[in-house]
Amino acid sequence: HFVFYFAFFEIVLFLIAIATGYIFSKTSTQKLEILERNATKIENGDFNSSILLEGSDEFSHISKTMEKMRISIKEYVDQLNITIDKLKENNIIKDEFLENISHEFKTPLTTILGFIDCLTNETIGELNEKQKIAANKIGKNASKLSELISTLLLIQDKYREKWNEISLIETIKSVEERYSKLAKQKELEFVVNYSASDYIILADKDKFNSIINNLLGNAVKFTEKGKIAITINEAIGKRLVIITVMDTGIGIPEAKREIIFDKFVQIDGSSRRKHGGVGIGLYNTKEFVKDLNGDISIESKENIGTTVTVKFPYLRKGILNS
Repeated sequence: HFVFYFAFFEIVLFLIAIATGYIFSKTSTQKLEILERNATKIENGDFNSSILLEGSDEFSHISKTMEKMRISIKEYVDQLNITIDKLKENNIIKDEFLENISHEFKTPLTTILGFIDCLTNETIGELNEKQKIAANKIGKNASKLSELISTLLLIQDKYREKWNEISLIETIKSVEERYSKLAKQKELEFVVNYSASDYIILADKDKFNSIINNLLGNAVKFTEKGKIAITINEAIGKRLVIITVMDTGIGIPEAKREIIFDKFVQIDGSSRRKHGGVGIGLYNTKEFVKDLNGDISIESKENIGTTVTVKFPYLRKGILNS
């Protein structure tokens, strides 16, 4: 009987061990699952749920360490969010100030430019030669200031773009007369080589106009003799439209070619430079072209000329209006 009881006792102990192991295994699995769920919450940015587990086993100790980490991360993230909110608030104030001041300048400048047009066109009376020269100088500088303010307003509107379908050829034609006149004043040849088709693109109209105006404006500004040509082509098989603006102007010095698209870079950086501007035109042009998923490049030789090439996708071809 002693052997029987001893065997029975061993079987009971074995069953208790199995049951204890099962219970411990199940408890461990549950705790592991809880820790995993909480770790996933932290990974997804939820730092508000406590990770603490009851008990004094290894998993509970791990949960205490994780809880300390969670609290530290939450405090850091909360402080970071406060800093970000302050920065956003400061940016809003700065943007509102720039926008308001730009609009305040724009309105009187438009009036000034209107009166200057009346003077130069002699609609309110004839001018002598000195008066004509003075009026033209005032007009040029007022136009430069107006363009700078327009650029500031465009930058302020960077995240409020109005994307629409735009006719490329109509856009070019809308500025052709203006730059043709400016070129004629400097006795330059101005040529537009239109493509066989129109191209419909998706873009913010003001910013796309700014690209064309910057490229043609620079070509006229930095060319004293020769010609300016704008050409519209298509990259066959790639659904890309290519615009090239070529001039026979002063070119870009080799030292400036690598940085010409950087902010505030000017071909002539001296204080007594002949050509005006603040050096943000090409930088903004590059940024606006990037918004179109496009690319811009420059080839230039000093005292020979410059060719700027812009490539970007188009939606479809359009019909040219005669």
